[in-house]
Parts: sequence; C-alpha cells; structure tokens
Amino acid sequence: MSVRHGSVVVRSVLGLIGAATTWCATLAWGGFSEAAGDYLRPLLVLAFVVTGTGALLHLARLPEPVVVLGQVVGTGLLAGSLVAGTPVFTSAGWSALGQRLAAAVESSQTYEAPVPADAASIAPILVLGGWLCLVLVDVAVNGLRRVPLAGLPLLTIYAIPVSLLGDGVPWWTFALTAAGFLLLLFVQQRELVARWGRGLGVGGGRDLTGASPTVRAAAGSLGFASLVLAVLIPQFVPTLSLSVFGFGPGSGSGDDITVENPMTDLRRDLNRGNDIPLVRFATDNPDPGYLRIAVLNNFTDNEWSTGDRDIPGDQQARGPLPVADIAPGVEERTFDHQVAVLEGLESMWLPTAFPVEEVYIGGDWRYDTATLDILSADRSVTTAGQEYRMVEVERELDRALLDRAPNWAGEVSPDLVELPDGFPAYVRNLALEVTRDYPSRYEKAVALQRWFREDGGFSYSLENVPPGNGTDEMVAFLTEGNNGRVGYCEQFASSMAAMARSLGIPARVAVGFLTPDRTGPDTWEYSAWDMHAWPELYFSGAGWVRFEPTPADRVPGVPSYTETQLTEPGAPEETEQPGPTADPSQTLQPDPRLDEGRLPEGEAGAAGEQPSALVRALPVLGGLAVGLLLLWLPRTLRRTQHRRRLRGDVEQVWAELRATAVDLGVDWPEQRSPRETRDHLVRFLGDPAAETPQRPRRGEHIAPGAVAGLDRLVGRLERRRYARPEQRRVIDAELGQDAEAVLTSLWAGANQKARRRATWWPVSLLPWRRPPETVVAPTLVRHGGVVDHVG
Repeated sequence: MSVRHGSVVVRSVLGLIGAATTWCATLAWGGFSEAAGDYLRPLLVLAFVVTGTGALLHLARLPEPVVVLGQVVGTGLLAGSLVAGTPVFTSAGWSALGQRLAAAVESSQTYEAPVPADAASIAPILVLGGWLCLVLVDVAVNGLRRVPLAGLPLLTIYAIPVSLLGDGVPWWTFALTAAGFLLLLFVQQRELVARWGRGLGVGGGRDLTGASPTVRAAAGSLGFASLVLAVLIPQFVPTLSLSVFGFGPGSGSGDDITVENPMTDLRRDLNRGNDIPLVRFATDNPDPGYLRIAVLNNFTDNEWSTGDRDIPGDQQARGPLPVADIAPGVEERTFDHQVAVLEGLESMWLPTAFPVEEVYIGGDWRYDTATLDILSADRSVTTAGQEYRMVEVERELDRALLDRAPNWAGEVSPDLVELPDGFPAYVRNLALEVTRDYPSRYEKAVALQRWFREDGGFSYSLENVPPGNGTDEMVAFLTEGNNGRVGYCEQFASSMAAMARSLGIPARVAVGFLTPDRTGPDTWEYSAWDMHAWPELYFSGAGWVRFEPTPADRVPGVPSYTETQLTEPGAPEETEQPGPTADPSQTLQPDPRLDEGRLPEGEAGAAGEQPSALVRALPVLGGLAVGLLLLWLPRTLRRTQHRRRLRGDVEQVWAELRATAVDLGVDWPEQRSPRETRDHLVRFLGDPAAETPQRPRRGEHIAPGAVAGLDRLVGRLERRRYARPEQRRVIDAELGQDAEAVLTSLWAGANQKARRRATWWPVSLLPWRRPPETVVAPTLVRHGGVVDHVG
C-alpha cells in the first residue's frame, strides 16, 4: 500500500470526524440566539465543504501551505456568500456582507442572549466564527498532523458560551464534542501504531488498533471514564461564595436575624374568603395611604425575598429612625399614627408607613437602616395584639426632581440592580422595547408602569393564577396568550421591579396594605383584602419612590408624580452625560428593528430588494453539492488506489486483493500465511463469464484460471517475504495479469448488493480496516557463528 495514498485516506476520515466534532461543538452557541438554525445550517454545509476541499487538495499532492490557502480562500468565499445572501464576488456582495455583519454586531450589543428571532440575526458572526474554527481544526488534524492542537479551537467554541451564558450549555453538547475529540485521537494513534508493523495478535482475529486487546480495553475505559467524570463532577461540586466564609454587607455584630418571606402571607390573605380586619389606627393624616410590612430586596431565580438582615441590638425601635436625606426644596409634612394590630395578623414584621421617622413600641423590636423595616428579635413575639406609635413623613415629589435625578452610584448598594444568573433575555428585551423611546430613568419607570396598567393588555385576577414570582413564573406572566398577562399584585410588582433592574434602575418589592377604610372621623382600618405588593425604585435626591403597576380595576389611582406626559418619540432631548460610573440604561437608544414592518437601516440588502431565487437556493445547491461530493469521493479514492497498487510490487497487489475482499464483504484471515489465505479465498471465486445471479456459484472448480493466477501470486509473495535477498528479485511481467484475473473472479463471486456496496461505500478506506503493515523476515548474516549484521 502506498504510504502517500494511505495518508490521504486517513486524512479524509480524520477531516470528516474533525468537521463533525466542530459542528457538534457549535451546538453550544444555541443559547446566543432564539433562531439557532440560522447559523447551524450554513455551518453544516461549510463543515462538509472544508473537509472535501482539504481531501481533494491533499489528493492532488499539493504542498501543505497551498492546501491551507486553497481551503481558506475557497471556503471563505462560500462562507461570505452564505452570510451575505448573495455571492461575494462583486462589490454589491461585499457591501451586503458588511451590512449584515454590522447589523449582527449591533444586535449583539443591544440584546441580552438569546437574541430574539425578530431582531437582526447574529448568525453572520457565528457562521464566520464557526467557519474559522472548522478551518483551524482541519489544519491541526490534517495539516500539522497534531490532533491534540485541535482541542484549542474546540475548547474556544465551548468556553465562549460557558463564560457568557448564565445557564451554561447542555451537558450532551460537551459529551458529543469530547467523544468526537477522543475518536480523533483514537484514529490518529491507531495509524501511528500501525506503522510499527504487524500486531502480535492471537489466532485469526482482527487487530483494529495496532495494539493488544488489553491496551485497547484500558484506553477505552480511561477515555470513557474521563468523559463521564468531566460531565458529572461539575454537577456535584458546590460553587464557593463569600457567604461560605462568613463575609457579607453587614457590620458583623453577631446579632444576625434570619427572616422569613412575607410574600407567603400576602398570597394566603388575598385568597382566603373572609375580609377580616387586621390593623386599626388613628391619625391626623386626612388621606392615609399605603402601609408597608417588609421590603423584598433579594432577587434570585426562584423568588423575591428579604434576605438575611444584620440588625445590632442597639437599633431598637424606640424613638427617631435614620431617615435618608433628600434634595433641598422638597416639601415634607409629618403625621402622627396610633396603631393597634389585631389578633388576626401574626407576623415578625411591624406594619409602618414609609418613610417613617419615629417609632415607639415595647419589646425587642429593631429597625434595619437600609430599608427602615422593623422586625421582632424575639421569636415568641409577633405583631398580634401590639400597640405602638409612629410618625410618618410625607414628601411632595414632582416630575422635575425625578427626571433630572443624577446617577445613583455610591448611594445604594449595587446589589439592588443585580439580576440572577440566567435571567431571561425575553424579560430584558421586553423592558428595552417598552422603554426604548424614553431617555431618562424616571420616564422609563413611568413607561413601565403605564404599560402594565394600560398598554400591555394585562388584567387583574386571583383565579387560576399560579403563585410565585421567580423567573419562570415571570416569563409565563409576561407572555401573551395561554393565560398570560393575567395575575395579581405579586406578579405585577415583582415583574416591574425586575424589568427596572434590567434597565439599571435600583428596584425592590414592598409588601403591605393598600389604602384603608375610614371607620370614624380620624380612625381607619386595614383588612385582609387590603394586602398588596408594589415596586419601589430609587432616584437620587428623592430616595425610594413607590410606583403602582397593578391595573386600575384593583388600584384606581397612581402616585401623583407619575401622572405626567412622557416625552414624545422623536422629540429633541436634553439628557445628562453619564459619568464613568453611570449605568448603561442612560445611553440606550431607540432600536429601529423593533418597529413593526421596518428593517434596520443597512439590513435590507445592497440593492434594497429581496434576494434573487438563485441566492435563496444557494444553501440548497450547496447541500446538493456536498451530497454529490460525499458520493463521489470514496469511489474516486478507491479507484485511484486500485490503479496505483496494480502498478506496484507483489505486496501492493496483495494489499489490493485484501481491500477488494473486504469491500465485497469477504472475510480476510488476518495474520495467516499467504498459503492459508489462498485456501480461504478460493471458496469465494466466481466465473467472470457467467451472468451474475442473486447467489452466484463460487468455488475452486468454478474459476480454475483465477485459482492458477492466485497460486502464482502466493508464490511470488512467499518468495518476496521469506527468500534470500538475491532470490527475491524476480521479473513480474505477468503480475498485473494474474492480479486482474483474481480480482475479476472475486467480483464475479459476489452478488449485486455486495458489488454496489463495494463501489459506493468501500469500507477498506476506513483507517481501522486497513491491513497491518507487513514485516519482511530479516536476513541474519553470520561469520563464524556470530551475528555480524541484520539486513
């Protein structure tokens, strides 16, 4: 067998495995876009074209730099054409390619992954990146003949989504990629081992790897175990965080209190049938409003919660509280409240107005400086039966103050804009869409409130609404259809707070009571049906500001400072220039791709027309070309191999005889002598002159001419392998004729199905079906009984 040709066959197989492995690795990019097929289909075409181009150029025996250059230029033009939607051989094609790439980059910078299907596709970036990785893998595998180097681009493909996507990638993507990489190593190492000569097997069994069965079993077990451990171990290794070591945002006084989530009480009280009274109070406020129980400022993928609070023992609720300063000129009024909590409300959280500047209550009740929440430090003490006094501060906020609010950085914790890992891109992109026309944080917040109450098609209901405020429930609530956009205050408050955070606005959820019912001239009462939740957003100079997204059929009015005329889209704006620490929401610009029926500028194509039928058919034509290449390539390689071997010596003729037998499905007795192989093969010889039936007649008596030719081949082979060097040199003028006679008879002994399979899918080309290298017996030259030379 020609070493050069055998190398081409192995390269073709390695190229196919490398391309398939690379394509499987790009499945990990599916989380970047909701339309993953836009890049996977072109990459599948490019995978076959890159492999086929490399195989043909290697078959032509071109220098390796020329092969790489041909792959890059040829497949690069195809990749550019697939991206541009038109051939890139013209200036119009290059212009379309540039426009598609620019639109893809803009989309990737505007949207959180996965990019919506209706936005400008990011497939151009992924297709060109995947094409580059396909070329690099093929160069490493077939150009440099260093399969381990192919792991670098494969690792790059896998590492990008692992580092950028909060949800990571599916385990099976890693498993497919790792399995393909192990197969690449297996095939290459098998070829390297086979070059050392015939394996020392036992009996007539095939040695597929060039190694002993024990070594093969150990290698397979090691590879499989490594793959399984790589998939499973990360699932069981905990992620370390600062909380493991006791660090946190508090002062560390040792008086930490682990609190419960009051959202459970909200759901329970809203859904029970009796509207029982819970809180009664007397006040000089002529129009009392919301009464807050607790703040939920910790947002995970499961729920909004209060988190753990660090409340030292000296923060007793027995006098003035540290109310945050606000901008000068804001009018404030204070009102006194005498509160009595009835037995129906049992909670560790004390209902108070917000902001509250004084609280007087007996017992161990403490306040949290960050939220002004007040909670019991004694587990045995609840709000039931408690009486206390508080002083409420009411502030007159207006649009001017909120609209010109500077950046909040340094005033509140950055945790209040954090979103959980894997926060749905759908929710983030929906927030961008709703607020895209409004420049300031304040107007974005008002736009969100108005969308929930008026423009978004939401309705309030307690019926058949599943509880919960995590990301899954949020997506279901915000999605139109299938009972979506129906819920109660929990869904409205938590969704608006999360969307505000996605825009860079600090937000949290408050739980408490809606407006009370009057029971006397200065007395009021909150009942179970008044339980409510609402979002609070932070604005510099105004502090935490209440918004009301729940629809009007539940909450008729909204805060006065949100009853404002928003900036008309397209109107000139005067916005502050964000500083280095400003949040990115201040620089978001309207996204033209969200306008219905309108494409982004520069994405309609170079000529402003739909692609031609030829351009639309380009992927189909490429697929057909790849299919024809796959059908044509094995047959062509096998024919070339056949002609080259018949022009060689008897060893190459014998290798061709073996390959033909393997292609026709005839068992070849590996590691048997030529004479034993001859006795086995004569049973499969047929008559070339006879018509080929479904089951042709075969045997030694059927083709005596072929049997005689086979005997002469065996004689030549034995002389070539075992005779003295001077006796090996014989004239083989009739070698080709005998070989053709034997091969033709072997074909005549096969049925039509076996012939078709041998023609279109010659399995002898597979690296593990190649014959082991033949080792000619060395000659020992002796002088006086001492070995002088081995030759």
